[in-house]
Amino acid sequence: LLNTIPTIGTVLIGYLMGAMIHTTKNYLDCSKRMIIFGFSLIIIGTFWGMIFPINKALWTSSYVLFTSGISAVILAGLTFLIDNKQIKKPFWIFEVFGTNSIFVFIISGLWVKTILLIKLNLNNNQVSAYHYLYKTIFVPLAGDLNGSLLFAISHVIYFWIILFWMYHKNI
Repeated sequence: LLNTIPTIGTVLIGYLMGAMIHTTKNYLDCSKRMIIFGFSLIIIGTFWGMIFPINKALWTSSYVLFTSGISAVILAGLTFLIDNKQIKKPFWIFEVFGTNSIFVFIISGLWVKTILLIKLNLNNNQVSAYHYLYKTIFVPLAGDLNGSLLFAISHVIYFWIILFWMYHKNI
């Protein structure tokens, strides 16, 4: 129940950032305000993290402030490049995700739940298909740590390909 309060904070900060972009007529000024706000949140979150540790699993208020600050700085940079400087071409890859974001959210969740339910035999042990894929394909290719990264990146690419097809079919 207490985690709801920091979650509301995340939503409000995101809403504030969206409102700043939506209502501005001067994207350069908007970018400057967002970057100042973002760095302020990072500093406040860092200092608050010394008292109340930054913890994603608990979604602490220090985590919300720190990560919202990072997000605001990144958004400020993207707003500057895309809306102010009109540099749009390199970012079309992200537009593919944005056009069907709810679809990919649902389908990726269903995919993970499905491969967690499917049981396969690995070294005489019953493991989930998720664990099986990770241990038999990605760990041999890149080791435990980098295998995990490769596993995640391969899923992002896989879903991007599906979304790219949908994007081109105007779905």
